[in-house]
Amino acid sequence: MYAGPDYSQQNPGEAEYFGMDFVNQLQAGEEIIDGSQVVTISVESGSDPYPDSRRMGLPILTGSLVSQKIGGLLPDVYYIILFKVSTSLGQTLILYSKLRCVEPS
Repeated sequence: MYAGPDYSQQNPGEAEYFGMDFVNQLQAGEEIIDGSQVVTISVESGSDPYPDSRRMGLPILTGSLVSQKIGGLLPDVYYIILFKVSTSLGQTLILYSKLRCVEPS
């Protein structure tokens, strides 16, 4: 499910945490299973032969929020950041948003 809106633009050389909150997808009493978080990065437009290599470390789970440090993005590339989790009620939930990398002017 597209979570929208897109993340704020990032410049090449920056590295920061991006997160997705699954609170609205969870049922009462349902929790994200620790260690089930998967974050993938793909390219919507532009060129990056190794977009998944932009992940830095493992995802972090804090309640219903999953965060991932991302850096080293390439300029003029529009990325899709996809967060996938499993829950205590057997659901697999996916949220994604987009991130554009631009050279500072």
